[in-house]
Amino acid sequence: MNVETPPPGEPLAEPVEPGPDHLAEDPIVQGLKRLYDSVLEEPVPDEFLAILRQIDESLAKAANHPGGHNGVDRSGTVFPGETT
Repeated sequence: MNVETPPPGEPLAEPVEPGPDHLAEDPIVQGLKRLYDSVLEEPVPDEFLAILRQIDESLAKAANHPGGHNGVDRSGTVFPGETT
């Protein structure tokens, strides 16, 4: 069997792009869509909301601190003359 290879830079075959109708009928696609939709309907966990509140409070404190920071940068470095 003699298979001719295309010149460098040329595709081996023409790309096939299935249309939206083809994907809509795929059971895997349907299952993933149902899963995604169910996740969207879930409430945000209380623990996550508490973390967001803590972040908001920390940012508000940092904004009110002279120099615009709370004495520590994101890496944990303490600025000279500052205490945590």
